[in-house]
Amino acid sequence: MHRKLALLLPLTLLACTDSDGDEATTDATLETAEDEAETTSDTGTDSTSDTGTDTGTETDTGMAQGECAQPDPGFGAAITQGAKVAHAELIGTDEVPFNLCEMEGKPLVMEVGAVWCGPCQSYGKALAQDLETTFAEIDAQEGLSEEDKVLLKENIRRLHDSVQQGVLQWMTVLLDNATITDIQGWEAQFPSNAVVAIPSDSVGFNSYMFTGAFPTFYYIDADLTFAVVASDLWPFAGDLPEGWLVD
Repeated sequence: MHRKLALLLPLTLLACTDSDGDEATTDATLETAEDEAETTSDTGTDSTSDTGTDTGTETDTGMAQGECAQPDPGFGAAITQGAKVAHAELIGTDEVPFNLCEMEGKPLVMEVGAVWCGPCQSYGKALAQDLETTFAEIDAQEGLSEEDKVLLKENIRRLHDSVQQGVLQWMTVLLDNATITDIQGWEAQFPSNAVVAIPSDSVGFNSYMFTGAFPTFYYIDADLTFAVVASDLWPFAGDLPEGWLVD
């Protein structure tokens, strides 16, 4: 088994959606709303991308010129390594809109997920709970060698500490009809320094960042460029650029 896959298994049973948005296997032991949700890439919100300002462009992400230091490439821009990130408007748990460009200055892991997504919940739990509890759960896992357990613990420790210490930013963006109540509940269930949000323009955001699978991770550098795009694996320390994590 590939080492990264082996280290991923204790965290998740690989719940995701396929490219058509149909729900795949989920972890029944997790507290999810999976029985109530039918996956779709359409979040049912207004398809217009205008969230209150108009720059007159087809890929308008809703922000007026001058609100961000860098030009907005828009939702129509290609997502490639080194490309600038679109200035998507999001709504946080405080119900106040903010812009993705406000995350400039520190590296960011953006997780695109859904409320019912088992792996997304597992990752939230790993960031929120104390490391001793997480390590005990890893030790109890069958089928992992001692070497793999050591590597997994070290990986989670560095990610956990980097987020909690503010060295690395983590944002979970929930799609699939997620509401303010959903993200507030998520934050209460998985308290950490991670930002939890929903997009103001779900249709535009989906077309830009939803790959057909939950979760999907984007690694965004401090200058708002994509460092690594569309990864469906929990971020491993060795995959992240040097300087993103504490030792």
